[in-house]
Amino acid sequence: MVYDVNVAPISPKMGVQLLDFLSKLGHYKTEENDDFECTTAMIDLIAKKIKSEISNLTNFEKVDLGIALLIIPIQPALELANQCLENISETDFKAACHDLMALTGYFEKYENNEIEFIDESNFAIGIIARYLHRITANMENCKNEFGDI
Repeated sequence: MVYDVNVAPISPKMGVQLLDFLSKLGHYKTEENDDFECTTAMIDLIAKKIKSEISNLTNFEKVDLGIALLIIPIQPALELANQCLENISETDFKAACHDLMALTGYFEKYENNEIEFIDESNFAIGIIARYLHRITANMENCKNEFGDI
């Protein structure tokens, strides 16, 4: 299993990347489908590790992590996102979003279409660039497709 033998604890940011990776290995269990028992077990293990660390995060880190988790199409990621954001006021959420915009140069940091590793010095929301890369990588010029924003 992923990380079962690792002694170092899994940080929430590393956990998000692992959930993203694992969600592509096979299906997570649903009422109709439970064919990928190993994938489900690994996802559950990583989700448990992330869940145990959420209470130690600042509001800013919770918002960053919560937004990043929303892009991962599995039920545990949605549950973790809800846990990250459950005690965040609207004011704190807006302040964290503003800080994320300012600290990323209004998201220009992710404009280069390069997929980067999300370590402790980067923001978890960088994972969204991975999903957008699938769309924008096939376009010659995004401005022609979407216009200036």
